[in-house]
Amino acid sequence: AEYSEDPGPRMTFDISKYPEPEDYGEVLLRLMASPHRRRAPDFPGAESLPGAQRGDVLILVGETKGDLSGSLYAREWLGLDAYDLGTPPQVDLAVEMKNADFVRSLIEQHLVNAVHCVSDGGVACSAVDMALLSDVGVALFAENMMSEDNLDLRNLYFSEFPGRYLLAMSDKNWSETLTKIVGEDPEFPLVDAGRFGKQYNEETYPIVGLFSQQDAVIPLSKLRDVIKP
Repeated sequence: AEYSEDPGPRMTFDISKYPEPEDYGEVLLRLMASPHRRRAPDFPGAESLPGAQRGDVLILVGETKGDLSGSLYAREWLGLDAYDLGTPPQVDLAVEMKNADFVRSLIEQHLVNAVHCVSDGGVACSAVDMALLSDVGVALFAENMMSEDNLDLRNLYFSEFPGRYLLAMSDKNWSETLTKIVGEDPEFPLVDAGRFGKQYNEETYPIVGLFSQQDAVIPLSKLRDVIKP
């Protein structure tokens, strides 16, 4: 999505008026295949990282607010356009800089294996990008990302709210980072959002999203096929 720094009025839409998808796996495939989807630019310094490793924790940095206005989900899955599509959230530059500085410090301390900006398609599509780049499957944990103010799975997985990043970290580095940040800034938005390299039916994990009360299991090979030019 295109973000705006203009704090003026925005056109939004109410996601509660639209039915929840029956198959979140189909949603994910549709969004990944969209010709309108643009992959986020590399975070500075991330190009030198080794990539997600089996057993790494998937960390979400930044707050996820319930806003799908102007999103790829609204355009591709709901078929909205023009006025109905709404306009994307404004960027809070102070929050953006704070979160980016935090990620940059982790890179400089060699505490992360991969970094990805959350962009078109939200956390779900960005996690797929990381899995494909590293050739390591990933499991997404919806329940860890939920809060009292954000219980809608569509927002959790497909919101493109700005200022958020996905990280791949070892368990050890995640534990040490969490302990440190809780002591310094207990309100800092940092969530254990999943795992890389799990096993499923004795095969290397594809991507698994714990969507609602069903599991969406999609092989990495199928995801590669849908995004081929």
